[in-house]
Amino acid sequence: MGVTIKINITDKERQTCNDFAEARSESSGLYKKRGGFKEEDIISGAMGEIAVYKVLKKNGHTLRKPDFEIYAKRNKSYDSDLKSGNKHFHVKSQTTKSAAQYGKSWLCQRKDPLFSNSGYNHYLVTTIVDLDKNTVEVLGFFPMFSVIKKNLIGECKVPWFRDTKVALYHEQLSKGITEYQRWRVINE
Repeated sequence: MGVTIKINITDKERQTCNDFAEARSESSGLYKKRGGFKEEDIISGAMGEIAVYKVLKKNGHTLRKPDFEIYAKRNKSYDSDLKSGNKHFHVKSQTTKSAAQYGKSWLCQRKDPLFSNSGYNHYLVTTIVDLDKNTVEVLGFFPMFSVIKKNLIGECKVPWFRDTKVALYHEQLSKGITEYQRWRVINE
């Protein structure tokens, strides 16, 4: 469904992602306590950030490398994963295994400020991560203002997530946001 960009993750980058996931899982059990912790989710998230960083750099954006520091719960932030000038990129990753099982979709915290006060310069960047092949498919840079305005945030299909999470479904995002809008930010 539409244009995508496929990025290869080097062995060194993959090791960085593995090390980050291991460090997070060991950090006082914080992430395991949140429930549903899977090390592969942390690895795929890190790989997604690296891939988006590479796409943005290749297209002339100036930005810092992804931040793989471990923060205490009190310092949890909903800030964007990557920033270039006044543009904020919120990277959401899903594994190919999860996409095959549930369809291309991403769960987010219902109370994430991204869904209530996103300006024109915030972008939802969706990715699908193949952990076996060390590749990441970037599906688009969806302007959050448009995602909210067009009501493209869905309810979770799995009932027990509905109290705390919302879902973003690729099919719904793709129908609501044109390919031009989806890729415009990297072509500016």
